[in-house]
Amino acid sequence: MLVGVGLFVRLSLDESPEFEAVKARNGVDRLPVVEVFRECGGRVALMAAGILSAGVAFTLATVYSLEYARTGLHLDKDTMIAVLLPATLVIVVCVPLAGKLADRFGNRTVFIAGAASLIVLPFAWLALLQTRNYGLMLLGFTLLFIGYSANYGVVPAYFSQVFPARLRFTGMSIGFTVGLIAGNAFAPDIATYLLHTTGGWVGIAVYMAAMSAVSVVAGLFLREVDDTTEPSRAPAPHVADSDTGDTAQMR
Repeated sequence: MLVGVGLFVRLSLDESPEFEAVKARNGVDRLPVVEVFRECGGRVALMAAGILSAGVAFTLATVYSLEYARTGLHLDKDTMIAVLLPATLVIVVCVPLAGKLADRFGNRTVFIAGAASLIVLPFAWLALLQTRNYGLMLLGFTLLFIGYSANYGVVPAYFSQVFPARLRFTGMSIGFTVGLIAGNAFAPDIATYLLHTTGGWVGIAVYMAAMSAVSVVAGLFLREVDDTTEPSRAPAPHVADSDTGDTAQMR
């Protein structure tokens, strides 16, 4: 059902002005996947690294925290859900605010600032969870989600601009997907392993901080591109049929 809704929305949207300009100058690639890795492989890798901070933070906060409540805090899941659900409203409020800040300071600046905050905030989040006090636990989730919103809220606008328009959709799709798999898919297992081997929450916080540091470094190298001056490509040669050619010769 979601795929159908997504397809309907996509077919209802016009192409961006940038891609329309690419089509006008005959610059559409027939095999964009090949061109992405040939021309922009480094950007794909940086994008995958850049999404690690948001992916790990969100997955551990919304998925692993329910298991951590039981194994690390000896609380039932319902208690953690009662803290988590109200805290998610922070994302609803802060993501648009991150967009406002990006309009003023730039997508890349807000992205890096959000990722940098996620180096520190996991320690505050997990430390506040140890209190088992509802208000302080809610504060911990709130702080973490503020940093997450600043980091993730500008991802679509920022990441889409690091590829030339003719490769934008393909490049962003590959980099984003690889990064989410590397971050989200393995984060709960890694956190579980760290909890069991270290016996405490600090190892988990260090893991989250390390992933965020990787994203900061990626953001420092991942710059938006301006391809408005990309030269036009020569149109495909047109082969006239024999009748047209004969007519032209007679004239």
